[in-house]
Amino acid sequence: MLLRVDESAKRAWISSTQRQLEASRPPAGSSAPTAASAGAAAPRPRPRARQSVQPPGPTPVGLPEKTRAKKQLDPSFTDWDFILQDDKKQLIGRGGFGKVYKALTDRNQTVAVKVLPLSGTGQSGKLQRAVEMEKRGVEILKRLSHPNILQFLKCEQKSDGLYIFTELVSGHSLFELMQRQKKPFKESGVRDFSRQICSGLNFLHCQPEGAILHRDIKSSNIMLTNEGVIKLIDFGLAKEIEKTCGLSTGFGPKGTMYFMAPELFDTKLKSLLYSAKTDVWAFGCTVYELTAMQPPDGDQPIENIGILRFRKQKMPRIADGFSAGLKDFYLRCVDYDPRKRADTAELLRHSFLSASS
Repeated sequence: MLLRVDESAKRAWISSTQRQLEASRPPAGSSAPTAASAGAAAPRPRPRARQSVQPPGPTPVGLPEKTRAKKQLDPSFTDWDFILQDDKKQLIGRGGFGKVYKALTDRNQTVAVKVLPLSGTGQSGKLQRAVEMEKRGVEILKRLSHPNILQFLKCEQKSDGLYIFTELVSGHSLFELMQRQKKPFKESGVRDFSRQICSGLNFLHCQPEGAILHRDIKSSNIMLTNEGVIKLIDFGLAKEIEKTCGLSTGFGPKGTMYFMAPELFDTKLKSLLYSAKTDVWAFGCTVYELTAMQPPDGDQPIENIGILRFRKQKMPRIADGFSAGLKDFYLRCVDYDPRKRADTAELLRHSFLSASS
């Protein structure tokens, strides 16, 4: 009796056999083992297990490949020690009342620890405000995780000081890099940095419980790691705002004067209105700073900035030599009307960020 052979099954069987034969062949340039050379008969090749190839997951908008999240640090450590160098604690930074050191946890992780003394500075009022500010920043951010935001781990208060633990960032701030190289960044660098900064800000502004405002965006608060990843740091002024109201009020300006939005200088208001758009203004000023080594109107005395912004003085343009796309991107950030000013979602879709370097 003749059996009818299914042609498609036959082709599949031939293809499978050919793949197994190819897999059993030795690499090019090498000879197959023989009984004489191996001292025994060569074993029959084992059939290779079929492997399913999974396509890579989608990359979040605005996140370059290199900024995909890496393994997070474990904040549950209970013991730690300063890392010493020449019998001294390794000081890696300082600012305000605090100093930052390297530390090793009982989870065998190297972290940064910021130490703020609780007394003995002669400025108890300012120190207390600094401590409360740092605590607030940690409480807001320790639950967040994003490749472009410094990872906060925990906060410990002891008799001699406040200890704030974060991931250890190996690199320099964008401000430090400009000062060291004594020139602004090229457009390709401005694009790469802007894309990552904007991605981090968008994450903060789009929290489901309500936007988180940084309120002090500038080049000295933006770190560039040795791997080329941007990290937003210094969240002492960060504030969480209710999703229902969308605005935060305060009784004094927060942040650095040259980077403050014009609505924060409106003397007609009894309190200051903060929103995600005030962060966008500061981001735009930072973009300008990366092209000019100083913020907009950085050559003006700081006491004049409030007057210039209140009078809606025309913002300085980015210098010739940079693309029209970059210039438009900057202007979308520094519109005097916050209702017309772009938000971070719009900026992430801007052609300047999607252009190839």
